[in-house]
Amino acid sequence: MHAWRFAGLLVVFTVSSSAHAFTLSSLVSTGCHEEITETALRSVRATLTTANTITPTEDERALIADLPFTLDADMQDLASASLLVGVRDNDLKGRSPAALDQLAAVHGNPNAQEEHCLRAPEDDEPGGSAAAIARCSSFIHDRAMSALDGLDGSGVPDPNIRDDIAVSLSLRGGVTAPLPAFWVRIGQAMHTLEDAFAHTYRTPDGMAITVVLNWVDLVDKQLDETRDGPSHKVDLDKCNAGDTVRSRNKALAIEASTSLLETTLDPTLTRAQKSDAVNVLLAKYLAYFPGCTSDNAWCSAAENTYTATGGCGCNLAGIHGSSLATLAFGAFVVIAIARKRRRNAAAGALFLVLVASPARADEQVEAKKEAVHQDHPFAIAATFDGSIIDPAAAASLGVRFRVNDRIVLGLDAELNAWYGVNNGRFELGAASLYATGIYRFPMRFERVNLRTTINIGASYELLSLYGVPSGSVGFFVGAYPLGIEWRLSGRVFIIFNPLGVGIPIPHLTGVPFAYPQFRTQLGVEIAF
Repeated sequence: MHAWRFAGLLVVFTVSSSAHAFTLSSLVSTGCHEEITETALRSVRATLTTANTITPTEDERALIADLPFTLDADMQDLASASLLVGVRDNDLKGRSPAALDQLAAVHGNPNAQEEHCLRAPEDDEPGGSAAAIARCSSFIHDRAMSALDGLDGSGVPDPNIRDDIAVSLSLRGGVTAPLPAFWVRIGQAMHTLEDAFAHTYRTPDGMAITVVLNWVDLVDKQLDETRDGPSHKVDLDKCNAGDTVRSRNKALAIEASTSLLETTLDPTLTRAQKSDAVNVLLAKYLAYFPGCTSDNAWCSAAENTYTATGGCGCNLAGIHGSSLATLAFGAFVVIAIARKRRRNAAAGALFLVLVASPARADEQVEAKKEAVHQDHPFAIAATFDGSIIDPAAAASLGVRFRVNDRIVLGLDAELNAWYGVNNGRFELGAASLYATGIYRFPMRFERVNLRTTINIGASYELLSLYGVPSGSVGFFVGAYPLGIEWRLSGRVFIIFNPLGVGIPIPHLTGVPFAYPQFRTQLGVEIAF
């Protein structure tokens, strides 16, 4: 089931993106929310000293490096990173961008549609758009006012006032990180404000909303546009398409986000004045223009020309060709494994019954084998492993000692590199040293034998991850239940282990960290 689920996610990933909002940065989509937010922050930092940077600790630098999106060079401080984590939180709630099965529940929560400036189930016409706008405005205002609690007495974000927020990191996985409260909370408010331009139809100048879009009734397959308003349109989430409507929405989203940051960080304003200023801002950008209904095509809205609805669409321009090919290949491999697993298990059992020892093999063949084992009991082994689930690559070098025809003992040293799909990060993650035990199943065929392999040893963390400092030491375990040993020549053996697991657990204190991998292994052993 795990393989099927992963394959399904791969396939869906190639044809879908987040169901809500301007697109988030991910493997298959460009980051509209990130781009809009970073542009606004740069603008405010050019005019206000209160929009300060926060120097991260070593552990926080590890968190920033492992975020499931790529930060620009001038956004590598903790304040910028926390703002962007907050902006993404409305859509993710601590989930990975790849966890589409979990994100469906987040986006479909009927009690949280205001976080995306969308209609709740009860927001029916007439009056549904006005109600949705009021709830959306209230959420933005409340989050902005809550963000002010994260400022110090001079109006500067206080790095010591923190919110614990769930974040899914690219390599480390799910963690709860204490981040500066102002930046997280104002990021959540900015997300909703930005969504107000992607999830509404607007007057031609973009300054007033004619109707709010609907997601929950659409996914429940109960949408009646006359009653529930137009459906959510994925095409409106793409901010860089270049046409008039979407370019206008992007420009206004940047303008509004900049104004929200400037207002909440203005050191000359009191809290009450900031509250009033945020209300003025919301009245400016979330004004309601009544009189547009389904009967007049929502005042002949230009947005009606965008036909892609629902959550199954993506900015394919954001996919690199190599990434798409990798996804397709990975899906093919995993589906093939899943479909053939049951059939291959039966075939493998039959194969063992037919050809495996203890068979009465030809005495001359057995004599040859025994001579090789006795004359050359030692071997050098080199292997290469690849993993699709929790993507990784590993290479090892070791020695082997053949105790007898069935039992082989060894010692291996391995380097294991990890790949973070969401941010394209490929790093050496761990080095491991482990004992290897091999149990061979001699076959009737002289050149082919089967084997089971077990690895047990120690793992050393090479990469600093959040909560996992470099230099941590833990365990390593691995297993390959059924592999093939093929004698290429008198002393050279090719080893193929089609499916196994390798689990470095380099950090054991605090919150333990493991990076489990479903591996396929190819190796060579040279006897001497």
